[in-house]
Amino acid sequence: MAEKKGGFFRSLFSFILGGVTGAIGGLLLAPRSGKETRERLKIKGEELIESGKKSVLSGGEDLKSKVEDATKKLKEKVGEVTEAVKEKAEKTR
Repeated sequence: MAEKKGGFFRSLFSFILGGVTGAIGGLLLAPRSGKETRERLKIKGEELIESGKKSVLSGGEDLKSKVEDATKKLKEKVGEVTEAVKEKAEKTR
């Protein structure tokens, strides 16, 4: 199955853009005082940062898994090629 390139970063960008859009909409429609709004923004900002960290860590784990899979496949191919070369060398002797 082919995966889209940059899917993780596209998702992260969309997530951040959605957060910013929501924050702006909240500011424009908020019936609270400035102090209350700032406190809520601080809390939401901290939540957004935490969520972003989790997304980055998850993406790192996915990347690590893919690298391990690719390394395993590469080692298998190297073994196959090595065997083929040995067989070819034995036939030519």
